[in-house]
Amino acid sequence: MKKWQGTVLAFLTVLAVLLMQVAWPDEASAAATEGRIMGSNVKFRAEPNIDCPILYIFNMDTKVSILGETNGWFFISYGLIRGYVREDLVYSQTEKGRKGYILVDKAPIYSQPGEGSTVLTTDTTAGTPGRIIGFEQGYYHLTAGGVEGYMPKENVMLGSDYKEGPQTAILLKGMKGQEVFKLQQKLKSRGFYDGPVTGEFGELTQKGVREFQ
Repeated sequence: MKKWQGTVLAFLTVLAVLLMQVAWPDEASAAATEGRIMGSNVKFRAEPNIDCPILYIFNMDTKVSILGETNGWFFISYGLIRGYVREDLVYSQTEKGRKGYILVDKAPIYSQPGEGSTVLTTDTTAGTPGRIIGFEQGYYHLTAGGVEGYMPKENVMLGSDYKEGPQTAILLKGMKGQEVFKLQQKLKSRGFYDGPVTGEFGELTQKGVREFQ
């Protein structure tokens, strides 16, 4: 009897947590933004911290509704449940898309999401700006260098909302390529960088750029 009562109590506790997260229609739901989960086994939590209960485990590419943001977490709804997922694990779709910057030289742009599809170009350079218009199966759907296609998310740095107008190439921490190599050489020749010239934008390169500015 005690074992049966314990099972019922556990079930009722889980049910209570779920019912507290029910997303009844309201103004927040009406203003929701579409999002896509950008990882595998992504934890959907009851509160915006890693110590709270896990409500669900998401698979890559799951569609969710983004209702708000708090301290690096998106407040989202999935079906009838509300909860939180870390911002870096959710792609937030906007009307005009998002800015994106290519991280490495010769990063291929594919005709479809997947390395088995046709390679449209590898004529890409670290720091090149692009317009991201979607996310699918681990790939950003983007336009960069006049080519529209798909690039693995690992090769792209996601930026803010896209705005029409001239887009400028920019070198940032985490990028690798010939332009970073040239930057390191210039910083070194002017006394702002004393690290190896590797073409990889790391802590020392960032420090050199800050001192130069």
